[in-house]
Formats: sequence, C-alpha cells, structure tokens
Amino acid sequence: MKNGVWFWSSILIAFQLFLFANAQGEGKYQTIGRVDEKKLAGQIPDPQIWANDLSSDGKLLALFVVSINARQTSAPSWIVVANAASSEILKMERFGVRPGFIQGYAPQIAFTSDGKSLVVEDQQTVAVLDVPNLHTLRTIDPDRKGEFTIPTEMLVATETNTAVVSFGTGASRGSDGKWPTHNLVVDVTTGERLASWDADDIPMAISPHGTFLAISNHENASPTVAVKILDSRSGKSVAMLYPSPSQAPEKYSAVVMAKFLGDENVVLTPNNGADESGRDVASYLNIVRFKDSHPMQEIQPRDYGPVGEVVVSANQNTFVAVSRYLATKYREHTHWRIPSETKPELLVFGKGQGFQLDTRMPLPSLLGFRWSGTFDRSGVRISKDGSVISVAAEYGVTVFARK
Repeated sequence: MKNGVWFWSSILIAFQLFLFANAQGEGKYQTIGRVDEKKLAGQIPDPQIWANDLSSDGKLLALFVVSINARQTSAPSWIVVANAASSEILKMERFGVRPGFIQGYAPQIAFTSDGKSLVVEDQQTVAVLDVPNLHTLRTIDPDRKGEFTIPTEMLVATETNTAVVSFGTGASRGSDGKWPTHNLVVDVTTGERLASWDADDIPMAISPHGTFLAISNHENASPTVAVKILDSRSGKSVAMLYPSPSQAPEKYSAVVMAKFLGDENVVLTPNNGADESGRDVASYLNIVRFKDSHPMQEIQPRDYGPVGEVVVSANQNTFVAVSRYLATKYREHTHWRIPSETKPELLVFGKGQGFQLDTRMPLPSLLGFRWSGTFDRSGVRISKDGSVISVAAEYGVTVFARK
C-alpha cells in the first residue's frame, strides 16, 4: 500500500513539475535539478525535508532531513549535501535526535559565505559543520543561563561569517505581536562571541557584512507593523522605516518585511496587500536607504500579491519576491470558486536603471516544507550572482538556472 502511495504521488508530482518547468521555460530560467523525499527514501527511512539552503556559488544544496512517522514525538535527523545541477547525493550524515515539535519553531540550515561550513539549528542545538565532511567543528550555545534556551532563528551574513542566533523560551508570538528573544552575535569560523542583547521580536534579516539587522517595530500604533534597523553589536535602533505614505498604512493590517540590498539599502514589502474588504491597497516593493529613510525606488508589479517573502543575491544585483495574487473580486466574494489556474509566482528583479521586473516564474501551489521557518515559508534561495534559484515545493527542492 505504501509503495502504491509513493507511485501515484510521484506521478502527480512529476506531472506538476513538468507543467511548472514548461510554463517557466519561456522565461530566463530553466529547471536543472531536484532533490525530494522520494529520492531520499531509499537511504533514509520515512524522510521529511524540513530545511534547505543553496551555496553561494549555486553548486550545492544542503538539506535538513528528519526520519519520522506519525507514532514518534522525537526522531533522528540527517544532514544531506547534494549537487544542485545533477541532484546527486554527495554526502549524508546523522546529525542528532530532533525533539518533539515546538509550535512556531523550525529547524534551519545555512551555508557560510565562503561555502566551507554549514550552520545547523534543530530546536535544541546550533552547530557548525565543515563541508564536505559534515564533521561538527563547534556548537553555539546561549551565553547565559535562564529562560532563553531554544534556538528560534539564525541569520548568516553573505560577505562575512558573522551570524546572529536568536534564542527563545519555547513560547510562540504573544497577543501583542511580540516574540521576546535573546540574540547572540558570533563569528562562526572561530566561535568568537561578538555581542549579545535582548529584543522584543526575532530579527528577520542581516546586512551583508553583519553590521545591521532588520526587525519588526512594535513601537508604532499603526495596524501595519513597520521595521526598525538595529546595530548588530549593540542591539540599539539606528533607523525606523515605515510603509510608503502612498500606501495608506492605517487602512490595512500587515507586517512589513525587510531584506538588505547592501549595507545601506533595504527592500520592503508587506506580508499582505489587501484591506478587510479584500481590496488591493499595498501591492508594492520599496527600496529605501535606511540611514535617512530616503526612498530610492518604489515598484508596483502587475498582479503582485505580497506575502512578505523576498530573497536578495549576495552581489545585490538580483532579488526575488514570492507572489500569491488573487483578483479582488474573489476576495470580496468569498463564496466564488477560485480559478484552478490561480498559482503563486516568483518575481525576479534585475538591476539596470534601478531594479526592473526581469521574469515571472509560475510556482506549484504547494510551496515550502511540512514545517516552515518563522520568516521563511517558501524556502526560496538564490546564488551570489543571481544565476541559480532554488525553490522548496511539493516535498522537495527544485533548482533553476539562468539560460
């Protein structure tokens, strides 16, 4: 019976990926590889992919895989490294035993900027592994005893090996929108602890050199939660960023997300683009110089349904945004049947005279993994030069390369 389920699931996924690849084939990217749970099933019992990353050069995929079934509350975990183009499994090592699921927390894995190490977090341990052997070089533990002991987020800079690891209490986000954390700034190559401080939320982005962090700003009274920029060494605020005045932030409820475009600029987009009636009011991406809040560019793509997910290439010449657009009439009339062709998209922006929409890539409806990170639901990754993009969907990771 189990083999039959795998067979028909494989047929369905293959068909969907065929449609996916051919739909976007007329654009500037093409499918080059895929690693999914079916491929891993011959080597790991009951595999579930829970986290992934793409190396800066776009050549390697790293996966955090849990061997689990419905009867287990804890399960062995594995680290898998694969060739991004050929999908060949290059290395596979047991990592540990993942504890039972904690609401709102998820494992994570990330390459360092030089690609020589992996930083892995499994809700109880943060470890630095060498590549390609996957031997543990060191662990990163909370720098103080107390309630903040469970890893909630880790951010690794793209130009240095500075990382920020956030520790929580095990509780999820409060009714006031806050999520208290203790944050440790560390050099993952040496293990040196550079700074630590508390915050009222989980940082969502780190600048290329690890100098600044973006975090939700709970100090403003608007229903739209804006962004503040923190100095990574002190944890002190250096800038407050609000949605563009043209977007009327008092008319809709959303969290504005930020990703760094270099060490001076950020790209902002909300995690929702509609008001309570279902009308589009905030379908935008804003590029802002954060030190003086100077607007650099406002982008309003056609049929853009923001979900708050943006990924920037390390050379800052390309960024991508996930869009789930739904025409206003279907939000205003919730009893109407949504057309089956309504699919999420990946919007790729390239740098010319400012940033321009370069291509749109249709995505499968089932994005992300079984358990998704706090600010990472689609698992989109991009290489340093923007030539390779990976997307987590349909219980696996598909890799695309620029033609």
